[in-house]
Amino acid sequence: MTKHVLTEELIYEILSVVAEIPAGSVASYGQIARLIGRDRNARLVGKVLSMAQCYGKYPCHRVVNSAGMGPAEGPAGAGRRAVQA
Repeated sequence: MTKHVLTEELIYEILSVVAEIPAGSVASYGQIARLIGRDRNARLVGKVLSMAQCYGKYPCHRVVNSAGMGPAEGPAGAGRRAVQA
């Protein structure tokens, strides 16, 4: 029997934490994982946020990695910014 980690309940639990991040503040993937009681599942948080647009509008831009960088700030993001300019 296969246990599915990514359930609808878990998705909405993660997204509800993200929805509570106030404007002007950020949280890391790891912090969100700890808040939902899954200390070692920061990547799972990232996976859910990659699908967030399917569930509504959430402030995913307020979630950063452990170095404090958002998805548009890394090496790949630099190219993305140049294309958008």
